[in-house]
Amino acid sequence: MLFLLSWLSFANEAMPPADETDPDQATEAAPAPSPASELAAPDGIESASHASVQFTQVLIKRQVSPKVPNWLETVDADCMLRFFIDSSGVPERTEVARTETCSEPFAASSEKAGMRWRFYPVKVDGERVPSSFVVRVRFKGR
Repeated sequence: MLFLLSWLSFANEAMPPADETDPDQATEAAPAPSPASELAAPDGIESASHASVQFTQVLIKRQVSPKVPNWLETVDADCMLRFFIDSSGVPERTEVARTETCSEPFAASSEKAGMRWRFYPVKVDGERVPSSFVVRVRFKGR
């Protein structure tokens, strides 16, 4: 199974490798509204205590690929995974906004793997803040 990750804002800029990024130099999150191409969060997912940012504003320290049962390795799926990270960059929770192709096994796998990801802290006005953002997780069958 091939796991693909895509930015919802479809930015053309490459993210720097995690080992070359100083956490104190992490990109500050701009408090600008999200572009129309970014998925709106479903009811109950937004949190007033987390700054909503675009995934392109977040630097990844560690990414973990989701795993699915062997019998699903030939199936394509597309899930929208919302991360809620604390001010140190550790996921507090993840939630999947289901799409037509994001069935329960893919959603559960995405959420479980997402909890093992690590990020550099998001900064707003120079301060580390809890934040939330959406990542498209694509599963490409063989």
